Amino acid sequence: MPRPKLRKLDYQEFPPPRFHTPLPGPDDWKLWRAVRPLYELRDFDLPASRRLPAQLAQEAETLASEPYLAMELEVAGAARVDLKTLLAPLARALPLRLATVRRASGAENVLRLSQAERAAPPSLAYHCSCLRTWGPAASRWREDLRQKLVESQAEPLLEGEVCLQLSWRCSSLQNWVELWRPTGDSLGPVLGERRPMRPLLERVSQMALHLSLDDRLGMAVDVGYWWSPVG
Repeated sequence: MPRPKLRKLDYQEFPPPRFHTPLPGPDDWKLWRAVRPLYELRDFDLPASRRLPAQLAQEAETLASEPYLAMELEVAGAARVDLKTLLAPLARALPLRLATVRRASGAENVLRLSQAERAAPPSLAYHCSCLRTWGPAASRWREDLRQKLVESQAEPLLEGEVCLQLSWRCSSLQNWVELWRPTGDSLGPVLGERRPMRPLLERVSQMALHLSLDDRLGMAVDVGYWWSPVG
């Protein structure tokens, strides 16, 4: 099978990002949005190891010179995505601040790297935030996140596909890729769950993960959630 080719994108040929248009939102959260596509990788297998895809590794130095980057992933059909494995090499090598994942009807996976800029939170139906002063390695971290959603009287989405945005404010001491798993485990009050810490993540068809670095936080992490039905 021939290796997929990495194609450099001309901004003029590419439409604006199709994810939610950021609008003024609650609190003082600042998120990210993709604004100018740089590179696109089509028809590739989702990574099974924590290595930068060879096609992107060749452009890593150029990409690393960008101030901030966004990764946009379109997933074909019901293919499974291991976010931790996918994001780890990108976050290690590049100034990644935003990662979006969207299930698409096409027959191929598409990965796109774009410039990113600051944006206000989206005006979605529901929002919750939670500041925790211990790191995600602590066993009670995800339990406290889940309890915060319960206490906020988060209205669960009882059926259908879900659009989800998560944002982490943390210091550069944190490996933000490691924050996805405990945060995802806490989403039962929103998505429904088979049992505590086993939410129905397969309902999420559109997702955006945002990173804001603030070294004043030390080992504390501030987590923001926004969710709404798709459509």
